[in-house]
Amino acid sequence: MNRLIHKDRVLGTITLIFGLVFLVGSLNLPGTNLQNDPGPKVFPILGAIIIIGSSLGIMLKKESQEKPFLTGEQWKKLWLLFLVFMGYAIGFWLIGYILSTIITLFIISSLFSVGKSISVLRRLLFSVFVTIVIYLAFTEILSLRLPSGMIFS
Repeated sequence: MNRLIHKDRVLGTITLIFGLVFLVGSLNLPGTNLQNDPGPKVFPILGAIIIIGSSLGIMLKKESQEKPFLTGEQWKKLWLLFLVFMGYAIGFWLIGYILSTIITLFIISSLFSVGKSISVLRRLLFSVFVTIVIYLAFTEILSLRLPSGMIFS
């Protein structure tokens, strides 16, 4: 049990330090001259507060029974997710946001729905819907362009 607590304390401490450094960096961002504009500090400060709160939650949680860190099957899924995200990064660069995000979300939803009766059509609709919502949030609300990919540029 000490090994599990030790892992939680170490993880909590590392993320707490990261959150504090992130918060200090966020507070040093330049302000804005526009009235009633929160400026570029708001989202990084909010993120730092979430990281700090999460790390404190990890550090202060009650002791639990010792379990293996990850089972063999969980390690396989972890490496598979890593490969999927590496493929997403490459796809983002090659084919752009829309196609790479739909493909990645479909693969991830398929991985997480193993053993459940979720149809291929439903996973595909989920992937397309989430991709469109995020795309619209970035392009329409935040007025940012998302990459179309090297192939389609």
